Amino acid sequence: MTPADAVGAEYIVRIWERGRLQHPIDRGLTILGILSDRPRAELAEMSVERRDCMLLEWRCRLFGDTLTGFAACPACGCGVDVAVTPASLTEPEDHFTVDIDGRSIAVRLPNSLDLAAVASLESVEAARLMLISRCLSADQAAPAGTAADPPRDDDGGYSEPILAAIEAELDRRAEISATALTLSCPDCGHGWNVELDMAAFAWREIEILAGRLLRQVDELARRYGWSEQEILSLSSARRRFYLDLAS
Repeated sequence: MTPADAVGAEYIVRIWERGRLQHPIDRGLTILGILSDRPRAELAEMSVERRDCMLLEWRCRLFGDTLTGFAACPACGCGVDVAVTPASLTEPEDHFTVDIDGRSIAVRLPNSLDLAAVASLESVEAARLMLISRCLSADQAAPAGTAADPPRDDDGGYSEPILAAIEAELDRRAEISATALTLSCPDCGHGWNVELDMAAFAWREIEILAGRLLRQVDELARRYGWSEQEILSLSSARRRFYLDLAS
């Protein structure tokens, strides 16, 4: 039995069918929604860090503990194989405070709704400002003796030192959702960083596996007349055996 058999081939195909025309942000929610059977609205309000921790756990159940991929050197184009084994995960703290200038500012980690809200903005700086603004938790009371609302500039916006402090703390707490891999080209020695998008990574592996499963369905249905459901309910070892017979 392969790791994917523990979940079921039908679930893999169902994820692919629903997610193939979705925005990348929505695909992560679709994966978790089908595998965990949790309400989509609940998953959307979950912090991206917590979402990606769950995605990583499910991804490892499906495909094993090692994340394998491929990257092309931006300097010479040489292909580089990448294999990463994630370290043990820590429970993310979704709500916290940032202390600056003697004040404690209540902040939360961004969620999928926040990412969707800034996705269409053309300016990177506009997206940055909106994302930080949405992560300021106005509904959380500041500790006693502190100001709940941070100081603002004359134009009503938050000062750049405060924005920078909040952004730095958000980045520090994004262990999985903002992971960057440092790679080095074996041919030219060029070094570069590659961001690891957990939702996109998991989706690509599921997409490839779903395509393989559907091709197996096509071959076995033609050979034996079985239905898609009957074929997908077989273990990978039994499907492989029948495929060898059919060939």
